[in-house]
Amino acid sequence: MHNVYMVYIPRIQTTHKKAKSMLKKRKKDFELLFKTHYEELFIRAVSMLGNEEEAHDTVHEAFAKLWQQYSSVTKNSYRAFLYATVKNLCIDILRKREVTKRYEEWAAQNDTEYDNHINEERLQCLETEITALPSLTQKIIEACFFRQSTYREAACILGISESAVKYHVYKAFNELKTKIKEKGLL
Repeated sequence: MHNVYMVYIPRIQTTHKKAKSMLKKRKKDFELLFKTHYEELFIRAVSMLGNEEEAHDTVHEAFAKLWQQYSSVTKNSYRAFLYATVKNLCIDILRKREVTKRYEEWAAQNDTEYDNHINEERLQCLETEITALPSLTQKIIEACFFRQSTYREAACILGISESAVKYHVYKAFNELKTKIKEKGLL
């Protein structure tokens, strides 16, 4: 079993003794919850994903989500929350795999020399135009599409709201689409 639960417990500095005491109890309860359920959730995730590394990441993400919503989830619901979260995260991963697989199959069927040339031009154009975007927008595009982070994950990484991420993606796509059309590559 991995002892990485501390990753999810934020450092909160407060001078109020009661708040510190409550936080200490909350951390202790969360640690016990982690130690009690980590292994069974990991086994569940491995059985769904068939990949231990993805399973570890999935279970860690489930605990992170629980920590974020800890005060709004009832104590009797922790286990159910974790199981449902692990299941849903695994399903999301499997969906991404399926989309990737379908795209790869499609690309293999349509892999002609002309398509390759046009795709290379498009990629080159995209790379050029992405570097011309504002710095924050570039970081968002990289997080969401090159590292395949969700909008929520990108928002957390960059310290902005999820709606700001969506706005930047929307704006970037419109700009990129216009530029590619102008160059006759779409």
